Amino acid sequence: MSLCFLTDNCGRLAAHAALVSLPVLLNHINTFEKVQQFTSSISAAKSVGAQFFIGETNSAACHGLAGVSDSLGAALWMLDYSLTGATVGMDGLYFHNGVGFPYSVWQPIAVNGTAAHASGL
Repeated sequence: MSLCFLTDNCGRLAAHAALVSLPVLLNHINTFEKVQQFTSSISAAKSVGAQFFIGETNSAACHGLAGVSDSLGAALWMLDYSLTGATVGMDGLYFHNGVGFPYSVWQPIAVNGTAAHASGL
């Protein structure tokens, strides 16, 4: 099992924030290159009869970025990412979610003054 995020919003630096954008997310070459880094691990798992899963993944590390991770574009990216992963032999992707995170599709409880809600995706 591995960990993989397409972009990084952890440093909150301008250089990181510039990479967390819909044009970067929706560029299939970026997704393909990210998935390709796992081909040797996938092959190793398959060679011993094991499955290969990405254990924690999503659009941007450190809870995503509002306006990007919670958009229709991010939903389209998830589809592209999932299908690209399947074509190289990934058996599953576990998308990371959490209460109050921009990349969460729903928030089941009220938190910090924000009501429970589902995303408009």
